[in-house]
Amino acid sequence: MPQRADRPMLGIIMMLIAVGVWALHDAFSKELAAIYPPAQILFLRSAAATALVAGFIAVVGGAGEFRSKRPGLNIVRGLLSCGAFSMFVIALPMQPLVSTFAILASAPLFITILSIPILKEPVGVRRWLAVVGGFVAILFMMQPGSGLVPLASGLLIASNILYSVSVILSRLVGRHDGAGIMTLYTLVVFVVINAFIVPFSWQPPTTADWGVFVLTGFLAATALYTMTIAFRVATPSLVAPYEYTGVAWAALFGWIFWGEVPTWIVIGGFGGTGPLWSLSATPGADCGAAQPAGGGGHIGP
Repeated sequence: MPQRADRPMLGIIMMLIAVGVWALHDAFSKELAAIYPPAQILFLRSAAATALVAGFIAVVGGAGEFRSKRPGLNIVRGLLSCGAFSMFVIALPMQPLVSTFAILASAPLFITILSIPILKEPVGVRRWLAVVGGFVAILFMMQPGSGLVPLASGLLIASNILYSVSVILSRLVGRHDGAGIMTLYTLVVFVVINAFIVPFSWQPPTTADWGVFVLTGFLAATALYTMTIAFRVATPSLVAPYEYTGVAWAALFGWIFWGEVPTWIVIGGFGGTGPLWSLSATPGADCGAAQPAGGGGHIGP
């Protein structure tokens, strides 16, 4: 299979888009989580997203794009993602959105650590500064007594671990499959698993909420697709620190939807991480050559 070099700037752009869309998705999901069981939210959201992604693949790539060269690993990715997101949805209504994202900020640390022994990809000093410095800034923004709930925090940490492993698998699978089929596999796993659970806790949605479920499906499809591209075309240690921008989006949407006004510490702490991301993205941030990201001939870079 032909290989191609990493495309770091594309990876960064895709990650920035994904994080922004995920934050908007999470804002709507938090509203739904106050009314509907997590399994129902995941099932209806994923069903809508699956239909959208399958239609996109059929129109853009044709029937051949529905075949995966690594179906087993794609299923494992889906299971890990489903477990991670289920824990996230359960924890979501328990505390303010900014506090939730502050805990989720540990994910880049896990991803960076795992990428070294599993992917054999180099992580330079600048990348470590971006990851660790960003995490310290997030902890500074959290502050003691900022609304953290122990149960929610434990669920979010467990969610981070599962998510980080799924990211590493995304990098491995992405050397053989395109972003479209990888996204579709993940969504189908969500639908199948939650289809067994949702009948026991079904709450009839209102007409307006049906529209919100479809909207969250569109947002989930967009975010998952762009994030899959990001981890296919760039090293995880490069793009993972840009997940920290989720705190800014969380603060914005928390203020818009629930009147959760961010403190000056949150605003200043987030602003201080900007130079770290610029440092991570500069040429020579790795201590070695880039690894191949995958072959051509797939939907998505």
